[in-house]
Amino acid sequence: MIRNSIRQLMRTPRKTILFLLLILAAGMLLTLGGALWILNSRNIKAYEQNFITIGTVEQKATSISQIESWDYLDKEYRIFQRPVYGELIPPTVLDFNGADYIQKPEKRPYYGSYSPEYKFDKGSYSISVVEITPLEDGIPNQPVEVMISRILFSDQVREGQTIRICDESLVDPKPLYKGRTYVLGINEMLFQNGNDWVTQYLPTSVIVSRQYYPNGTLIPSELTDDTLYYEVTEEFYKEEIGKRFLEYAKSLKQFEQALPVTGTNATILLMPFYEKDAYLCQGRDITEEEYEKGEKVCLISQKFAKNNQLTVGEDLHLQLYYANYRNSTAGDYFDNAIIAELNAKGEAYPVFEDSYYTIVGIYDIDSGVNNGVYGLAKNEVIIPSESIENSDSNNILSYGPMKSDTTSFQIPNGSVEEFMKQWGKLGYDQLEIKFYDRGYSTLKAGMDNMKNMSMALMAVGFVMVIFILLFFSHLFITKQVRRTAIERSLGMSRGECMGSLLIGILVILILGSALGSMIGGVFSLSLSRKNISGSYYNTMYSGVMIENQADTNTDANTRDPEEDIPFIILIGALSTSLIILMGVGISVYKINRNLKQEPMELLSRQKE
Repeated sequence: MIRNSIRQLMRTPRKTILFLLLILAAGMLLTLGGALWILNSRNIKAYEQNFITIGTVEQKATSISQIESWDYLDKEYRIFQRPVYGELIPPTVLDFNGADYIQKPEKRPYYGSYSPEYKFDKGSYSISVVEITPLEDGIPNQPVEVMISRILFSDQVREGQTIRICDESLVDPKPLYKGRTYVLGINEMLFQNGNDWVTQYLPTSVIVSRQYYPNGTLIPSELTDDTLYYEVTEEFYKEEIGKRFLEYAKSLKQFEQALPVTGTNATILLMPFYEKDAYLCQGRDITEEEYEKGEKVCLISQKFAKNNQLTVGEDLHLQLYYANYRNSTAGDYFDNAIIAELNAKGEAYPVFEDSYYTIVGIYDIDSGVNNGVYGLAKNEVIIPSESIENSDSNNILSYGPMKSDTTSFQIPNGSVEEFMKQWGKLGYDQLEIKFYDRGYSTLKAGMDNMKNMSMALMAVGFVMVIFILLFFSHLFITKQVRRTAIERSLGMSRGECMGSLLIGILVILILGSALGSMIGGVFSLSLSRKNISGSYYNTMYSGVMIENQADTNTDANTRDPEEDIPFIILIGALSTSLIILMGVGISVYKINRNLKQEPMELLSRQKE
């Protein structure tokens, strides 16, 4: 019966070969489309787990102010520009309907922790608080030679040293008299004069306070006298002005032994960790649960840990004494920077939070990386924002608008356009929102195109299978009524007649669909390898303000493409089975239609 069925197909070789080739092509399209769809789904899942989309927020300046500063060497004023902001916009405006946050917007303050028991790299500070004895009468808008008679705080000048103080920008300064003693702050600055560098010591104001309310309003100072220097008398340091100089010296000493501490709700919101420039070299990250519960845990830098022989699991003593809501740590903590202010009462800021934090992780930063204001300061400690139990409302040293290095949030991958659509309805044109997604938008667009193509291939393959089976079942079954009538007349049973017609078709179906599925599987595996090893390039979508940097180190890109083979084999087997089942179903249906009629009736229909 099998030989007879195949022999009958061989009587029409062209039709049979065409049937085989078309079934092969349909099987290839079905398998290729299905395999690409499965592989694409696996890649999307891997990307979703490894790509992260964060947004940064910055309030735009309403205008620019100009500040003049006298250049001592060039004998001219230099103009500096500073941005001027309108009413400060709080992060709460970003909490709107349709914003599907993974991490809600946070405006991160950083804190100073008075930590005299630890060793760490310190900057060289240009500010000094000293007592001086003029060696000549003079007015300090011209050089006046003085001797350092006492040091309240200094990292530069030494007691007994002779210097010249001068600031030509001073308006109507009081004279300095030889032999008397004065207390003042001096700022040591270097100026380039031709090929030489000249040191200039400028009298500077150090005792005017700076403190803010939690709403960002500056608290008026109790001292309005901005005199730069005062004569030291016997009772001077018992008076209000004298006490302020002592408090400022104390504040400088605090800062000299202060660690920068950043409170956040997720490590990934800090740009160096997001960009993978900073990484954990020991221990682990702070967990989501620890962030939410405000556990007393922290991350410290590897250099700080090494300097103090600290390891994971040990405690770190933090004494937070001021909060800065204006800048990031990298924007403030650099060499020759000084952050020491008095509060509105003219006192050094007191400690408001005294706690011990368990070190759960130690991080390091790749050599040569410079993230600018987005970076991390030396010795920076990272803690959960919720771990700070006491309010910092009386210790706010600085306050400013939301900036891209201090304000950020996280949203689901691929939701940028919807976010911006909902945000645009609110009409806040004073804020600039920028997104970073590591190239997810670019990759997602490519994966969506691949998904659409795979679905198109499956649809074409499926339709192709149906039309091929309908057409060739008509050629090999419906038009073979004479053959069926003769076989019935010769005494063959219905089952034998069905087998005679079906076996040959079944052989073609199995052979063609199996070969087609194999070829489709090979093509899909080749495409999978090509996509995984592909290169992606940085793209900026200025329309929705996305900065993309393709991340080729995700699991989706580094996984072995050989892992896809079982899935491809499964898709190939399903495609083959589908074609065979559909072919058998259509064939059996048409054979049964013929077998329901008597042989003479079939012969008469053939003649017609």
